[in-house]
Amino acid sequence: MTIAPVVRAVLTAALLTASAGCNRPAEKARKAAQTLRSWDATLALLEAEAARDAVPQQYVGQLRRAAGEERSRALARLRESGGP
Repeated sequence: MTIAPVVRAVLTAALLTASAGCNRPAEKARKAAQTLRSWDATLALLEAEAARDAVPQQYVGQLRRAAGEERSRALARLRESGGP
């Protein structure tokens, strides 16, 4: 069972989320949009790996919940900064 790509994607998304604390609205919006794209890619990869039973179901549920929470935060930052 290989979950390294999923873990790598999650860590990347976490780093992008953590780095979104900038002051300029345009930069904040760009980083929030980038975070959203990263989480979307993470979820797509998760679904593909889960479909072939390469990820434990407990992990799938945890990652889906975390992704939902982080996507909500990124959407809020995007709206606050004047993004779509």
